[in-house]
Amino acid sequence: MKRNFLISVISAAVLAVLSSCSGKFEVGHDVDSSLYLLKYGKCEVTVSPDSQEYRIYVCKGGLNDDVFAVSLSVDAEDLVVYNAKYMSDYRILPPNSYEFSRTNMLVGKDDVKTEVLVSFAYDCLPEGTSVLPVRLKCTSDRSVRMPEDYSVSYIFVTKGE
Repeated sequence: MKRNFLISVISAAVLAVLSSCSGKFEVGHDVDSSLYLLKYGKCEVTVSPDSQEYRIYVCKGGLNDDVFAVSLSVDAEDLVVYNAKYMSDYRILPPNSYEFSRTNMLVGKDDVKTEVLVSFAYDCLPEGTSVLPVRLKCTSDRSVRMPEDYSVSYIFVTKGE
């Protein structure tokens, strides 16, 4: 009796799985696109004369053929919000102390992870820790999910030796 019941349950489960895969919807199609920064929120880097670069990765999720124009920008207002939220008084990194390898790019269907290099000018860095608030924006006229928390990276830059 237990054996017959067990066989019935397993048969029903197999039938349910097989029948759920029928229909016109194919797995992997029509999945909404999303854009985000791989390293988001608070990120720390120590810049020294031997190590003056940091990599930012723009990621695209979703299984479709969408291509998006995106940009990275430094937004001082993001640091104001961060300081208010965490009751801190961090200062923004001076513009002459860093350079992006690019700030505008296309992210296509095969671009799971797109790299942007940030180079720091060691001699122009202030002493102590400053913050480079980097915001990801989609400049395309297309609809894309961009979760707010995953669209801003606060790069805390400390001048090392």
